[in-house]
Amino acid sequence: MSILGKLKSRNVFRVGMLYIVACWVLIQVADVALQPFAPPEWVIKFVVFLCFAGFPFAIWLSWTFALTPDGLRLERYIDRSSYQSRIGEKMDYVIIALLAAVVGLEVLERFMPGAIEGGDTASSTVVATPAAAPAPEPEPLLGPVEVLPNSIAVLPFENLSEDPAQAYFSDGLADELLGALTRVDGLNVTSRTSSFAFRGDRRGLQQIARALRVAHILQGSVRRAGDRLRVTVQLVDPEADLNLWSDSYDRNLDDIFLVQEEIANAIVAALRAELGEGLQSVSVAGGTGNIDAYDLYLRGRELFIARENLPTAWELLNQATQLDPGFARAWEALAATHSVAFSWLPEETLDHDALALAAARRALEIDPSLSTPHAVIAMKHERTGAGYTGALESLDSAIGNDPRNATAHLWRGIKLKELGYMEAALADFEACLAIDEAYLNCRQWRAATLLVLGRVQEAIAEFEITLEHNFHSSSDAFVPYYAKT
Repeated sequence: MSILGKLKSRNVFRVGMLYIVACWVLIQVADVALQPFAPPEWVIKFVVFLCFAGFPFAIWLSWTFALTPDGLRLERYIDRSSYQSRIGEKMDYVIIALLAAVVGLEVLERFMPGAIEGGDTASSTVVATPAAAPAPEPEPLLGPVEVLPNSIAVLPFENLSEDPAQAYFSDGLADELLGALTRVDGLNVTSRTSSFAFRGDRRGLQQIARALRVAHILQGSVRRAGDRLRVTVQLVDPEADLNLWSDSYDRNLDDIFLVQEEIANAIVAALRAELGEGLQSVSVAGGTGNIDAYDLYLRGRELFIARENLPTAWELLNQATQLDPGFARAWEALAATHSVAFSWLPEETLDHDALALAAARRALEIDPSLSTPHAVIAMKHERTGAGYTGALESLDSAIGNDPRNATAHLWRGIKLKELGYMEAALADFEACLAIDEAYLNCRQWRAATLLVLGRVQEAIAEFEITLEHNFHSSSDAFVPYYAKT
């Protein structure tokens, strides 16, 4: 018998196929099962290595031994004629079952909605309000979707560093790029709240793009090891399934702002070629030359955005301002953190209003073009004695400095509503939602304003959208309506 005949008769080909398919299933299941535990990157690599290492042994085992009804026997001691067909058929069934599992896993990975982590920032600015809507369900792939013109979404970058705690850095880099792109005239950039809600989503980019109603998606990864940084980014046209641009950047950590500017302008150039629009280049100013201060700023800001451990957030931001007293954005973030402290930690004994005002004023001394410090000062008008007139002037300044500051629009709308200017307040809430449609707190304020204006059914519909996402504000405006029903 030829060597090929012997390989076939001893089921070597079947065993090889069975082994490969089984390993593929094992790797996919391990990847999914271990995700909640955020294992080090080497764990999956080790599983893959074991699969490769075991392949020669599996082939040797199938050549040397035979699987009989009485168990494993050496080939030279058996007669295959009596059972060969039955064993081969059973192995075929196992291979078919595993292949079916492969197909099933692939379908689940591509089309089943993953666990969506709700984003909680209000806009591309540092001020944010928790409780953003989970990412909307994607439109059916065959159905028409109204895509925003010249639009892009920046998905959260994947943290490929050995330390899972470095996720704040990859999130911060993606957020900084998002902020840079919002300054490009003619470009519609989806808010962080909406795009970051797709963190870990296992749906295809086409479905995510349709859910966000964007024409382009930027995705990437960050690997940080000591003072070295590797950033990989990719600009995609999901509808056409085209990679418009991709690149990798290996830099020292000190070059982080240069990397951000290079990436942002490469994206603008790629979009300019794609859209035929005269999009201008953008500059990225880090605001500090102290990379340790910048790192502390990113860590503190991410904790603030998540409303997670605010005392640690303001301590980190305070350290950043101590390392670089001229770091305006760190003072801005510190002001925003102190401004919400009493809402989240009512038992706090620190005078957070005074700390928020001091930090906001210091930020504006360094950089008068900032937006959020004006908004923070406005909301402390009772403490400053500026009253509603001063509050509205400060909020006008905040919006004038950054028209995309959704929180400033929300806060101005709240002040206008308190003063009884319902139509003007409604306009601000709608401007807020135009910037960030997933901003649930803004949506509830809009609903309450519609109720006052007598647009009851519209108000109820708007309010109940927020309840679907389990968001409950402290407003009791809708209690009488639900009490009657």
